[in-house]
Amino acid sequence: MPDIPLHVILAGRDIVAPPGACSRLFERMIANGFSVEAETWPDVTHAFDEPNQPPDPRMEYDADAAARARARIVEILERELAAR
Repeated sequence: MPDIPLHVILAGRDIVAPPGACSRLFERMIANGFSVEAETWPDVTHAFDEPNQPPDPRMEYDADAAARARARIVEILERELAAR
């Protein structure tokens, strides 16, 4: 079993990887001993952190959410690396 936890930010308005389907997958992973931490951001779409417009117009770039996601990833990495 890998000892590296999986941290995921789910997009609440995701049409590619709906949060419900992802959550069910994560539940199975946790049941099999994997460490999974997921959070859902309800107002963002798939590719919310991609400044180049994806081909599907239902995917929207959100500069504020992208900045929050980058900050969140740095926070998680600092926490996980400090624990090792």
